[in-house]
Amino acid sequence: MLKVQNIRAGYGNLLVLKNASIHINEGEIVTLIGPNGCGKSTLLKTIVRLLPLQHGSIIFQGKEINHLPPEKTVSLGIALVPEGRHIFAPLSVMDNLLLGAYTCFNKLTFQEDLERMFVLFPRLKERRKQLAGTLSGGEQQMLAIARALMSRPRLLLLDEPSMGLAPLIVENIFETINKLRAEGKTTICLVEQNAEMALEISDRGYVLETGKIVYQGPRENLIENVEVIRAYLG
Repeated sequence: MLKVQNIRAGYGNLLVLKNASIHINEGEIVTLIGPNGCGKSTLLKTIVRLLPLQHGSIIFQGKEINHLPPEKTVSLGIALVPEGRHIFAPLSVMDNLLLGAYTCFNKLTFQEDLERMFVLFPRLKERRKQLAGTLSGGEQQMLAIARALMSRPRLLLLDEPSMGLAPLIVENIFETINKLRAEGKTTICLVEQNAEMALEISDRGYVLETGKIVYQGPRENLIENVEVIRAYLG
């Protein structure tokens, strides 16, 4: 589904990713782990074209998307839930979900997708008229994920979905990620500080350090890797 090949990217003159390569097969959950500042968020932002690509290629569903603007990547079927959620705080929950559906909106599919979100996140149905900025942190994360799903993505990129949330809410978020996999509609790439929990629900994983992939493989291999255990799994 997605092939990222030897990419270099960063911020201005600061090179963060240094010939990084990953691939994601349809239906998988793939986790990226690594220390803060190693390039995980930069990789996701580069995939959705929020950052310029200095070298390499990004191929989605057989099509090179190196030079597409961000809105075109959404239309192709890639959605990012950014670190920090970035919901539209002054708008209601419903308006946030409506904006999420702007690339594929019609009345029939919107209502169908809306009901799906309310099944996945019952709390959002209760809060649908509430201003998004008044939601709790966990509810805002649910809204950020639901807003991305309203675009009907083939590939969902989740950047630190558990950050700053209470353990019970984190469990709920990870249960929802598993439900999405079970539905069979959405492939998931997950960047997560809770490496152990993330690998438990993943098919494969990559370890990034200083902008380079240093380990990769099936979940079982990473969980049993001595260096990965020492650095990330305690």
